[in-house]
Amino acid sequence: GITGVGKAHLAVVLAGLVILLWALHDTSPLVRFGITPLGVLIFSDVVYISYLNSFYMDAASMVFLLLTAALGAAAILRPRVWVAIAFGVAGVLLALSKTQHAVTGFLFAGLAAWFALRQFQAGRRSAAGWWAAPAVAISAAAVLTIGMTPEDYKAEPLYSLIFYTLVPTSQDRAAAITELGLPAADLRFAGTHAYSPGVPVTTPLWREEFIRQVGYGDLLLYYLHHPAVPLRLVRHGLTDFAPAMRPGNLANYMREDGFPPDTLAQRFAWWSRLRAWSLWVFPAQMAIFYGLMGSGALLCLWRTAWAARWPLYPLVLALAASGAMEFLFGVLLDATETARHLFFFHVITEILIVCAVAAALSLVERGRSEDERFADSARVSRPKL
Repeated sequence: GITGVGKAHLAVVLAGLVILLWALHDTSPLVRFGITPLGVLIFSDVVYISYLNSFYMDAASMVFLLLTAALGAAAILRPRVWVAIAFGVAGVLLALSKTQHAVTGFLFAGLAAWFALRQFQAGRRSAAGWWAAPAVAISAAAVLTIGMTPEDYKAEPLYSLIFYTLVPTSQDRAAAITELGLPAADLRFAGTHAYSPGVPVTTPLWREEFIRQVGYGDLLLYYLHHPAVPLRLVRHGLTDFAPAMRPGNLANYMREDGFPPDTLAQRFAWWSRLRAWSLWVFPAQMAIFYGLMGSGALLCLWRTAWAARWPLYPLVLALAASGAMEFLFGVLLDATETARHLFFFHVITEILIVCAVAAALSLVERGRSEDERFADSARVSRPKL
């Protein structure tokens, strides 16, 4: 039942926490004892715990992402053969969890390939082979997930996006319909989404013709010809949907508890309330945060001194690219339950927050060590009176 699913999800999360603790064993006490409580605090929030006890496919994506990210950190901080094998297994399960998150699988496959390249450059060909295998396996799993997805799986999101969002907000609705490759007669469906009563997308023949007429390539060309449209959708995603972190349909009480239907628990929610409030107040913080994390990690590829101080930069680079793409997919490729579809984006953001705090604590620890060395050298060089 659903309780068993929740226990299985929790077991994967706990495995990721154990691996993270092991990976941080050789780090400074400030990092080791600062990062772990922060991770527990964030991912014990009701926003994430409520998903564990559900059949949403995003629940499996979340737990396997946490496990894969923890193994990625372990691969950087305490590389072992078993870490490479476990990374490959976790990455494959992540890539197989949901079609929308296959892009994250490709990025983690790229991370494994980067590990293999670094091992090869260091002359450790055996270790390079252990990392090349996960790169191939995760890529194959992501390709398989996309290949197994039915062609008509895109019908509902495309219908909702076109008729519920793009066409109604266009100044020339007829031109928008034609530019997207649909007949002008379909203009009568403007204002409806895939779950509105009586919509034609539920009719097999109309659905098949609709998929043949329009695809993601047509949508991309429409966005390129009308750049103000995707910019508007991204702005709405930041201001309206990203702050709504907690779905209203994931209730936390049993019927026997006596609460009204869809009642949400208010305990263990202060972190998500803080994050949601900050997003309402300053939505642009996400763009700034991702820009700083992504550009900083990218610069580490050329600045060896920065890379030495921030060893997690390859993991951060993969996560930053994944989070940005998950956000864009959520706001540009669908129009219903957009806030819920940004859940995976929020999970990635939380992991990046942990990485950012780890970097800050490392800088504090490094500064403290340098101050202590300076004080010791001053005492040694001080002349005796």
